[in-house]
Amino acid sequence: MNVQGSNPGLQVRNNMLMRNSCFASLAQRLYSVADAEALESLARGERKTRQIIKNDKPDSRIYNVFKMDESAGSNEFKGVAPGWFWEKALTVANGDTNLAIQLMGICTHDDWGGSGANDIEEVNDPNLNRRKIMAIEKIDREDPRILYSTKPDRSAKQTLDSKMNELKNRGNSFKIIRTTFSCDAQTTYGYRLYLLPGSIGNKFDIDNSLKEKIANFQSPTLGKEGVRSKYYHVYGALQSACILVRGGYPHFMVKQIAKRVARAYRANGICPDINRYSNTFSSLNEKNLLDRNKLIKILDSEKDRKSFFSLIPESKIVEFYQVKDSSRLADIILNYARAGQILKKGMKLDLIDCDKFQILGRVGPLLESMSKATDPYISWCRLAGVTDKIACDGALKVIKTWAVDFEWTEKQHELGATMATELCKYDSGDEDIYKSACTPWEKIKSDFQDKNTITNAPQTSEDRSYLRIK
Repeated sequence: MNVQGSNPGLQVRNNMLMRNSCFASLAQRLYSVADAEALESLARGERKTRQIIKNDKPDSRIYNVFKMDESAGSNEFKGVAPGWFWEKALTVANGDTNLAIQLMGICTHDDWGGSGANDIEEVNDPNLNRRKIMAIEKIDREDPRILYSTKPDRSAKQTLDSKMNELKNRGNSFKIIRTTFSCDAQTTYGYRLYLLPGSIGNKFDIDNSLKEKIANFQSPTLGKEGVRSKYYHVYGALQSACILVRGGYPHFMVKQIAKRVARAYRANGICPDINRYSNTFSSLNEKNLLDRNKLIKILDSEKDRKSFFSLIPESKIVEFYQVKDSSRLADIILNYARAGQILKKGMKLDLIDCDKFQILGRVGPLLESMSKATDPYISWCRLAGVTDKIACDGALKVIKTWAVDFEWTEKQHELGATMATELCKYDSGDEDIYKSACTPWEKIKSDFQDKNTITNAPQTSEDRSYLRIK
């Protein structure tokens, strides 16, 4: 699997799975049901409307990225049952855990947007269509601002109208239709409720103590509300680990591999940054700008600030480089530059080379060692040319932030692998998945073909029973 920055390896594999018509039709069914659940959750008001700035004016909108303070069954999402997505996947897969996990993996990892299939079978389900229509109408009536949650222009309204017309034109009969599938098209508002932590069970979400630790380093002002949950890591590890279990790997080895992949994933992501930040340190040193007061003086002038970023382009990648306050910006630039220099020096001493994949797993332990050093000024900072203790402390905060990123991703991968070892079973490979996909798909078609009338569907806009979780 390719682990650099995203999961193209999983994407390629998912595209292979989606070539099987039965599997693709089941995926379409699962994500159509998931979209109905998401719409109904929004209609119940289970969402956090966050204030953003648009054209220098405050504007409250639905936030489509779940934060670390959000999870199924708690706070704003009390009506969302923990494990709801796993239950839906298991139902669609007719109880086959291997199949259910592969179906869940189609739209839940880093490169989810590319998964798709053309000319597949879909059951037109009037009950499901009506659930979506009723939810959309309620949202539009009570909080139309959500229309602009992902596309703040008229195209959002046009997209919604098109979706409503499509649902209404499908008619009130159960029938098989030909359709296409894509992860993007399967989410009406771009709102993927299945990425809410706890959607496959709260047992498989990182515990609150680790969330607090992450928030303390990465969002000390906003806390957990200021940190993205990145729940897709659990899904990616679950799908990958399930493949290993199905292939006969021992459970202890599956968990070890999952953690190693997490370390390599993080190391691959941080290595380019380390080089850039270290280069920034060298450039600042050459221009005698490691002095905080001199750097602030340059950043105070808009003209000099632009010149500075032109001369030292590496600095522009530092997070928050557009902050207005020159003192804060100077601290950010210097802290990241020094942290990059310290870590690069440490990697050189530890014979770690970012270009050699087989030793990328050692970057995480090195960061952990640095963050826990009894006297980092003596053991690391001075060796890297950071001779001021206050400057060392600032750089160490960045290093600890990087270290907790490794711990965070490793734990998420461990949780995904744990679920896989508990639920996945040995099989003969993807041919078994293809065979097992056709049985539940034929059952779904058969069940719907036996229906002559719409059942359990709300008949009026006043009927709100559809808003409950089923």
